[in-house]
Amino acid sequence: MKKTLLAGIFGGLVLFIWGFLSWALLGLHDGTMRSIPNEDEVAAVLKQNITEKSMYLFPGRPAGKSDAEMKMYEEKYKAGPVVLMAYDPAGSDMAMTSQMIVGLLIVIFCAWLVAWILSRSTAIAESYFSRVTFVAVLGLLGTAYHDLINWNWMGFPFDYSIVNVADSIFAWLLAGLVIAKFVKTETK
Repeated sequence: MKKTLLAGIFGGLVLFIWGFLSWALLGLHDGTMRSIPNEDEVAAVLKQNITEKSMYLFPGRPAGKSDAEMKMYEEKYKAGPVVLMAYDPAGSDMAMTSQMIVGLLIVIFCAWLVAWILSRSTAIAESYFSRVTFVAVLGLLGTAYHDLINWNWMGFPFDYSIVNVADSIFAWLLAGLVIAKFVKTETK
């Protein structure tokens, strides 16, 4: 248990540091997210019409499910635009201190969970490279489920999704290098 906890802490730190590097310093995701033209005007319309922090879908699904309502919704959806938006009318602090702390705790938990799964698998008795690969494949599973599902069902752009997938696989490969050092069978 102590080794999986240490693997989780150090693996989580690797994930956190890599996330900072890939998003803030290397700018791997910069080309996949664009600014909205006429941002001030769009912001004014949003603030005037939306007051609740939530996820929004545009066009919105009709409250009723009659054939006429669904046909009109389908026509709007086909004509576009289609928007999925996380919206916070209050804004946020750019320092993101609380998000950084919570984010670090989340990646430590995820790395610990992966270390725990590794410790319960047959891969624990394999080579260091095999254990690293096991962790990377778990990372691939997570990103495929999240990012590729969102690409398929929510219409996330392909370039955005592929960069996220590649970033996640590399992050878990790096974390695997650390986790596999801690989680292994005891040699006598």
